[in-house]
Amino acid sequence: MKLNKKLIWDRTKHYAGVIWRVDAVKSLALTWLIRVGVPSGIAGLALAIADALNGNV
Repeated sequence: MKLNKKLIWDRTKHYAGVIWRVDAVKSLALTWLIRVGVPSGIAGLALAIADALNGNV
């Protein structure tokens, strides 16, 4: 069976986008970034950029 890499990538992006729409996931990501030592301003900016890229502005 041959894997369709484009289809797998498209589905991965789709489900990642669906998961990213959940506010708890964003909160968890922000908390994790701050815990690993990323300054809160930069972590917040990173989440804002991720929202913009996913069309959640």
